[in-house]
Amino acid sequence: MTDQIEVTIRVTNIYPSVGEHLEHVLTVKADAPSDDALDTEEGRQDWIENEFFQYTGEGGDYADLHGSYTVEILDIAKDYRQFIGLQYGAEG
Repeated sequence: MTDQIEVTIRVTNIYPSVGEHLEHVLTVKADAPSDDALDTEEGRQDWIENEFFQYTGEGGDYADLHGSYTVEILDIAKDYRQFIGLQYGAEG
């Protein structure tokens, strides 16, 4: 079983067609980064996508709108401080 750690993230959801720019700061539990995430850029991007992208989007009235979504690591357990500032973004 993978250890769980507490991570503080900033989620930014932008919906240009309605002029909305929404930010949320959340503290969530996540699986600790794997060795691959510690060693490679691709591993880091996969980890942030897999663990935190689920927190993007506003749902409801925004569900059918095109948006851009970004997750940024703001704080994390001391053994993983190199992840602070790491971002992942996508559009859809």
